[in-house]
Amino acid sequence: MRCTIFNSIGRDVAEFLQDLESRVELYIVGGALRDCLDNRPFNDLDIVFVGDYTPKRAEINCFGGYRIPFKDTYVDLWKLGNTFGFRKGIPYTGPEDFLKTPFLNIDSIMYDWQTEEFVGNSDILYKNIKELDVVACFPEVVELNKLRAFRYIKKYNLGMSDKLKVIFQKKCDILKLQEEHYGDNYLIKSDVELIENLFLN
Repeated sequence: MRCTIFNSIGRDVAEFLQDLESRVELYIVGGALRDCLDNRPFNDLDIVFVGDYTPKRAEINCFGGYRIPFKDTYVDLWKLGNTFGFRKGIPYTGPEDFLKTPFLNIDSIMYDWQTEEFVGNSDILYKNIKELDVVACFPEVVELNKLRAFRYIKKYNLGMSDKLKVIFQKKCDILKLQEEHYGDNYLIKSDVELIENLFLN
């Protein structure tokens, strides 16, 4: 996986990772891992780290970490014990606890950059996902994760668990939220109607 990631990023991001790993203990999480496992390209790399580090040039991202723009890739960076789920009260005893913090099960994937292994067999668990399910439900991000779930259902042709169907019953404007958060039109009106009819009506 380490070689796959290096082969998928530009020299600027590779040099950043090499510098970062000399300073902190780092882990890759999220969508880039899924894309690598599925042989898809990616342009966002999510990293969590253990140690003391503050990037010299970065924006603050939407969940209180750092966003660093490179030529072809955005890197989002968080201190591991300060990621959203831990700030909301999930106990932190070590890196593997991160797998308990995402809202959706598809996001419970983590790669240890030092040992070059997936944490908690999360790669195997990801490959076996047939339906989206909830891992940790936080009310303030239900609408955002409903949007994300709809996008994942379209991208990966997944089902939705009964728990999520209950959590996502409240109506929201998915297309407006998509424009605000992603600035694209990956989901169109007919996609939203189809997913709602399949799972929420």
